[in-house]
Amino acid sequence: MARPRPSPEPGHASGGMLWAYLVVTFILVLAAVAFATARTSSASVVG
Repeated sequence: MARPRPSPEPGHASGGMLWAYLVVTFILVLAAVAFATARTSSASVVG
């Protein structure tokens, strides 16, 4: 009656996905911050 769940190594898969999401989010945040600082600095210099 109790069937085993079809999920081989859920911890490993979720861990890898979590790290991938963390890395992508970190890169996106860094790019956004760099873009914002560049825009503000260039605007202040031009203005």
